[in-house]
Amino acid sequence: MSKRENIEQSSLLSLFKNLGQTDKIFSIELCPNRHLDIEALNKLSPAFCSVIWQNEPDTVLQEISELPSITLTKQLISNGYQVVFHLAGRYLSKVQAKNILDELQKLNVRNILALKGERTPKLEDKSDFPHASDFIEFIKSNYNDYFCIGVAAYIDAHPDSIRKEDEFKYLKMKVDLGADFIITQMIFDLESFLEFSTKCKKFDINILVLPGIYIIDSYEDLMKMTKFCRVKIPHNVIKSLHNNKDNPEDVHRFGIHHCSGLIRKIFDQTNLCINCVHFFSLNNVKLVQEVCKALNLYD
Repeated sequence: MSKRENIEQSSLLSLFKNLGQTDKIFSIELCPNRHLDIEALNKLSPAFCSVIWQNEPDTVLQEISELPSITLTKQLISNGYQVVFHLAGRYLSKVQAKNILDELQKLNVRNILALKGERTPKLEDKSDFPHASDFIEFIKSNYNDYFCIGVAAYIDAHPDSIRKEDEFKYLKMKVDLGADFIITQMIFDLESFLEFSTKCKKFDINILVLPGIYIIDSYEDLMKMTKFCRVKIPHNVIKSLHNNKDNPEDVHRFGIHHCSGLIRKIFDQTNLCINCVHFFSLNNVKLVQEVCKALNLYD
């Protein structure tokens, strides 16, 4: 099995600092609760991998080193990948958060995606970290600049936001507290991303932005994913898919064509200086390979 050389874990900011102006790269989000074809991943060779936080909120955190997300992180590090570790603060105590962050520090992980986390029905909604901003403050106060901190951003505003403007006020707050980069929620059209970028400038949000990309491969899966993530899909995309939803091959071809075309448009916006997209893969590495081949990012 092909294996990459071990590398020293470092801040994402240093990775992007060393990129040339015309360099184009990609990264991939992975899930600990799904099968991962590590051979296919090594052939794809993304610039970095992010690992989803996977733990039942009502589970007692005892062996931190054996958490599924930590196990996957170790596997990726041993295969030579930079790792961004997702960590949701909603159902963590300060002690639990400190234990997890200490474990990540032992593994030399340098990058955290600090999240509020989704609410779990029937569980009491109390936390030491009611908002992602509280979590960022905690990380900064305990680890200074050791961790490079990322935050999530909704293109169409978070569903809990009363007004779209509020989302950018909260995003600006997180940046002022020390966030270093942004990964957006899934994008389906260039116009929405351009509007998001314009709003960021208006609110003086000038940190690294990584557009989040979801590759459409199934009409049903897309409906489930967008309902879970609470994102909007452009009408023209829905219409194209609905007309072919019973033909998996047509949906697959549409997904590859739509996704690769969208990424080309994003990369072509030279004024935005976007040189990396982040794939929400659900561990379907071969699907990402197809898009990257279409973009000449993968041989």
